[in-house]
Amino acid sequence: MATHTRRWRCSEVLLPLLPVLFRIALLIPLALPAYGIEEFEDNAPDAEAGLSAEGNLTEGLTLPTITLKTAEGAPVLDGYVESAFWSSSPEMDLPWEMFPVRLAPAEVTTRVWVRVSSTHVYVAFEADDDDMSQLRSGVRSRDGIKNDDYVSVVVDPTGRGLRKYEFRVNPNGSVSDVLQDTPSDRYIYDWDAQWQAAARIHPHGYSVEMAIPRPQTRMASDVESAAGALPPLVILKRHHPRRVDRTLGNVFALILLEDPTAPTDREPETTTAKDGAATAANTNTSGGGRQSGNAGAMDPAEGEGISNPQEKVPKLTLVPHLVYDKNEERDIGGSFEQVDDQRLYALGFSMKYAVSEQSWLGMTVNPNYSETESDIARDSINNQFDPFQPEQRTMFVDVGEYFQTLNKAVYTRNIVQPDIAVSYLGSGQDYTTGVLLALDQQTQITMPDNLGSDTVSVTEESTALAFNSERYFGKRSLGLLGTFRSGEDYHNALLSVAGTGNLGVDDKVRGQLMVSDTEYPQRFAEDLCNSSGCTTTPPVADCELGYCAVNPFVKRAEFDSSLQGYNLQLRYKHDGPESLYWARYYDVSPDFRADLGFIKRVDFRAINFAYGRKWYFRTAEKDESQSRLRGYLVAGHMRSHEEDDALETSYTGWLEFRGSYQTTLRVGRWLRDRAVNRLDQADLSVADNAPMFREQYWQWYSQTSPFASWTLYFDGRWGRTADPENLVLGDLREMIPKLEWFSGRLSLMASLTWRSFHVDQERLYKEEFFTLRAMYYQSPKITHRMLWTHDLTKRDIDRWRGNELGKETDGIFEYTVIYQPDPKWKLLSGVRFEQEYQSDVDQRGLTAREIYFKAERILQF
Repeated sequence: MATHTRRWRCSEVLLPLLPVLFRIALLIPLALPAYGIEEFEDNAPDAEAGLSAEGNLTEGLTLPTITLKTAEGAPVLDGYVESAFWSSSPEMDLPWEMFPVRLAPAEVTTRVWVRVSSTHVYVAFEADDDDMSQLRSGVRSRDGIKNDDYVSVVVDPTGRGLRKYEFRVNPNGSVSDVLQDTPSDRYIYDWDAQWQAAARIHPHGYSVEMAIPRPQTRMASDVESAAGALPPLVILKRHHPRRVDRTLGNVFALILLEDPTAPTDREPETTTAKDGAATAANTNTSGGGRQSGNAGAMDPAEGEGISNPQEKVPKLTLVPHLVYDKNEERDIGGSFEQVDDQRLYALGFSMKYAVSEQSWLGMTVNPNYSETESDIARDSINNQFDPFQPEQRTMFVDVGEYFQTLNKAVYTRNIVQPDIAVSYLGSGQDYTTGVLLALDQQTQITMPDNLGSDTVSVTEESTALAFNSERYFGKRSLGLLGTFRSGEDYHNALLSVAGTGNLGVDDKVRGQLMVSDTEYPQRFAEDLCNSSGCTTTPPVADCELGYCAVNPFVKRAEFDSSLQGYNLQLRYKHDGPESLYWARYYDVSPDFRADLGFIKRVDFRAINFAYGRKWYFRTAEKDESQSRLRGYLVAGHMRSHEEDDALETSYTGWLEFRGSYQTTLRVGRWLRDRAVNRLDQADLSVADNAPMFREQYWQWYSQTSPFASWTLYFDGRWGRTADPENLVLGDLREMIPKLEWFSGRLSLMASLTWRSFHVDQERLYKEEFFTLRAMYYQSPKITHRMLWTHDLTKRDIDRWRGNELGKETDGIFEYTVIYQPDPKWKLLSGVRFEQEYQSDVDQRGLTAREIYFKAERILQF
């Protein structure tokens, strides 16, 4: 009885306050100044070891302060660093190894020059190398250089360690940009900035020049005059992967002088060309859009780099586009027809207007996905939760930076087909503000349960509104976020308070509380039914899994009822050079909903703990640095919020090696008691309805690159796991090999997911997903992209619950050519075919065909 009372205490306090909280949320914007992927276990591989090392570098050093005069003019971005423009900047080096060993001496020389004008941050690198045969670099698509040699500059515009912006360039001139967001505990590669870079490879190393508009770094011109402002931090990095993956670096606080006429302390140097140099140049002028071409090397005969970097940041960027998309589908044996929600011709545009140096208005009309490959949401039939899909559309990628919290409360992929969307984004020394409004022709939401999730998708108009205001206090932050989704007889409103505290470079505390108010119409529940009419007919007694029209998601919709709920999450994490540990607490009520976000689980409470140690040693004499061995244990427990039934108890031990031959090997042993589904689908209770299974299996991740052009991945699971579709315990064998290869302008990736599930030594199902992807950069103006997939699913229908096909195959072929005659024009054209086989009709046939063309023009004023 005491447990029951304690379970409801939080909701009894919160729910009566909902009307008051939402009224406060409406008033908060008036009080502001005028400017203004739920992981329970956290057992995914490291995002990137070098990223977490940056803060460790600042902890171990007394930060120097570099004072620079505001630069006049701009360099010629051709990869040559000997020009007079750089001679006025003090030469710096990268003396420290950041990873794997903190503050070990760097064993290769890297020289760096930094200059800052009123509009741009300019950075030049000279990266020396005694053995260029070991260079790891190639022509890459945007954000595809994680495993390459590269140099980068990381800007922390407020000096608070809360948000950092990284700009990378490899020796071939391919680029990547990363948002490192501490409040949400994420590294965001989808974030794209507008900037320019050039690179050259020479016999004894490579050189890089960057021109980054200051607004892209969020570095304000009046930073020194802001009350209590900290100077921006600049972190310079070099990724040097050889036998051991190493990150070198240096860091300093930046002070700018406004007088550009003060005498220099260096004489201009004579500009000379290096014999035998190869050159590369890359221009990103798409206003933050995903790069799909012009990322490649440029031979000296083809050009001399970017001769006139834009010194003036444009006030207005307008990108109109025209799309022709003949997208036809059919059932096997039927007739092809244009997809209902796909227009044959579409006109649209995206716009970005600089209200001030640090605030922007954005707008998009009829955005589309035609610039990128088809989405491949290929998840196992063994997974009850909807997969997360990254955003691709330009304006929504920009918006994502300003709505990051611990929970994915704003997931713009839920805005499917907007007629129009507008945004306001602003940032400063002590705040960020984001507002988003979209009018959508469709309504798509995630309907969560505590054992799975499903998607509601109905063809009806809806309005989506979101705002987020985050304030910084020293190295702490406090944010207020709200979302509102509405349609006919439907609404979902959410209010969130989130905070971050940096207790030191290695220790961070984060928390978020969200409350919601929701009402669903009956048609949302009908979209989730396993058969028509399930909401008008009472479910049969003991409605068995596989044969029940009603499912838990229909029950969670609770149409024509008012739902109020809350979501509380608290996290503490320590990640130091010798130890790793964290503690997490989750409390999510049954009726909490975040329809503009990606919250796939409700009605649960959970705790999660981990502790581990790290050891460093030199594996082989030829290794340039030490390898790292890390071992840690993770324990977690989850119970249902409503009935206090056990959902999951898990113990996991992990051992990870990072070292020789670019090897990462991570092996874990799972011991887990878990409820995966319900016998009676019309009953949301778990006890006596959802059997618990004891899972015991091995899981591993591995990556190695013994040769510069080859990288081999091999992941998998092996052992006893539960199957939620059939409520049985069996032997899962899963192997996921992947091979990446590149040579000059050509890169290939082949991967296979093979999964087989056996019960009583008889196979219940098998899955095979094969992917082949090729990118060929014919020239800086022409890029070819090819994708081929083949998926196979086989089931033993004699033992399978419900009415499913015994065999299904699906194959996709897609080819796209991208032509950019100059940086302001982009022409894209391609074809896509899909072929399916279904065993119920025993036929194979072409079920989808598409021909698409897109013309895009960048206009800047």
